[in-house]
Amino acid sequence: MAEKDVQDYLEKGLYGAPQLKPEEKKKFLGNFRERVILVITMKEMMEKNPLDTVKNVIEKYPDHQLYLNGDLDGALQAEYLKVAKQLNCPFRFVTTQGSTTEETTGLVYAASYAMHLENIQLADYQELTTPTEETPPPKKQSFWSKFGLSKK
Repeated sequence: MAEKDVQDYLEKGLYGAPQLKPEEKKKFLGNFRERVILVITMKEMMEKNPLDTVKNVIEKYPDHQLYLNGDLDGALQAEYLKVAKQLNCPFRFVTTQGSTTEETTGLVYAASYAMHLENIQLADYQELTTPTEETPPPKKQSFWSKFGLSKK
C-alpha cells in the first residue's frame, strides 16, 4: 500500500496533477465543451467581425463569462472588452501555450455549469440571426372571386 502512495507522489511531482480532458480544455480556453455557449476562431474574428453576434449571444444568455485569447490583436481585444463592459459581462484573458494559428480559438463565451448546447460555432448563431427575405402576405381574395365571380 505504501509503495503505491510513493509512486503516486513521484508521478505528481514529475508530471503534475492529472487533469480531466486536457485537450478539450486547451481548445476551449480552459473550459469543458458542455459549458461552452459560443466559440469563435482567430480567423473568424479577423475576417467576419462577429461583434454583433457576440452581443446577441451575451444578451440571450446573460450572467456567464467571456474568455479572450491573450494572443489576439490589441484592437480586437479592446472592441470585445468594450462590449463586455457595456453588458456587465465578466471576462478573462487566457494565454495559449504553443503557436497560434488561424484555427486557434480566439473567443469563448461559457457558463460555469453544463449547458449542453449542440450548436456553439459562430456560423450556427449567424444563421439564426441573419434576416431572411420576407415574402409579402398573399393578397386577400374576395368571397366572390373564389367562385370565379369578381366584383368589378
